[in-house]
Amino acid sequence: MPGNVTGTISELGLDSYSAALATRIESTDFSKCAATVVGYGNMGRHYVQALQRLGVGHIRVCSRSPGPLEELEHESNVTTAAGGYREFHGAPAQSEIAIVCA
Repeated sequence: MPGNVTGTISELGLDSYSAALATRIESTDFSKCAATVVGYGNMGRHYVQALQRLGVGHIRVCSRSPGPLEELEHESNVTTAAGGYREFHGAPAQSEIAIVCA
C-alpha cells in the first residue's frame, strides 16, 4: 500500500512531532513525483523499495553493472540504465529528486 512505509505510528512509538510528520507523509500523493537513484547496491535497493512504497510515479535507477538492474525489468514505473548515470537519455524533470548511493 503506498504510503505505509514501515508500520503504524503506534507500532513505531514515535513522539508527537514524528507522528505528525509520519501521518503527513503517509497521506501525501507521490504518484506524480519522480526520483533518480544513482547506484544500485544494497543502499540503492533500499531506496528504490522505499520510493515504491511511497508510491513515487517514476523512478530512474542507474548502476555501473547491468546484472543488478535485471530484477527491475518488469517494474512498470522504473527506468534503468547500466553503465552509470551518463547513460540516461533525456534530462531529469525539474522537480525530480536524486539519491546518490555510491
